[in-house]
Amino acid sequence: MSDQDQNSQHEKAAMSPCHCSHARPTELSDFDLELWERTVKDCRYPDNESMPGFMNLVTNRHRFVPRWLETLVYGEGVLDDTKNYGFSLNLADVHRMYLRILQGRLIRLALSAGFDPDFGVGEGVLTELGPAMRDYVQALRDLDYMGRFSRERHDPFVVSSERDQDKWALDKLIGIEAKHKLGVHQCRWLMRNAKAVGTWEVDKNDMRPIGGTRGEAFTRAWETRTLGALVAAAFLLGPMWALVLNQDIYLHLGVTTGCIVAFGLVMVVALKTLDAVFASTLAYAAVLTVLVGNLAS
Repeated sequence: MSDQDQNSQHEKAAMSPCHCSHARPTELSDFDLELWERTVKDCRYPDNESMPGFMNLVTNRHRFVPRWLETLVYGEGVLDDTKNYGFSLNLADVHRMYLRILQGRLIRLALSAGFDPDFGVGEGVLTELGPAMRDYVQALRDLDYMGRFSRERHDPFVVSSERDQDKWALDKLIGIEAKHKLGVHQCRWLMRNAKAVGTWEVDKNDMRPIGGTRGEAFTRAWETRTLGALVAAAFLLGPMWALVLNQDIYLHLGVTTGCIVAFGLVMVVALKTLDAVFASTLAYAAVLTVLVGNLAS
């Protein structure tokens, strides 16, 4: 056997099964199509079944001013003007719908293996189960990755009319003259719950790329670190001054208890995992306990 043939065999043996599973797209069964139809219908708004649940309205109202206050200042007519509203589309919600298809495919293959006379061989369980499971696991990882941006000001998985390019695409596809003829005036029932996003982009000078620029990322990281340092200093220096200047034991206990509770709540907002919240809160509690013990002695 020549060296070329041996190298070819080694390459085939080392090839991951994932390469083979994606050689051709998986064919959709009638069950997949029926499940997709049911999933999309179930995700519609209960008050208006013509509107998919992964879409909502956004408005150019100030993000931190409540609607009732703006109604009091400007009147209800200004807030009901359709020109102040646009559409938003949540791609993460669409991905959750797609997860149902992947899950349904695994259910179908598992039941075929368990109940068919040939143990699912005729249904292709032996060849499709592995790729289907990998697709499902990867989709769950993708969903977890999307969740990291859910609290961001500019979520890359939300298409919103506040951004000029997104507005153009949405108007092109769901505008009055587009393929899906839908206007904001047909969704007045969503206006009261529309998400306030602040000032919209008006020209290319205001446009920002998906995910932001490197300068924005650097500035945001610097501001986050600075804020973290100030919060940490306040939670350490504040109790220290209060405990040193007043040697009352009940004041010590009250300040320690209040600061630990407040610090724990701040960690709940700042951190994303339960383990991190526990670890940081316990570490802070240990520092204050040592400080109180030294002052008491």
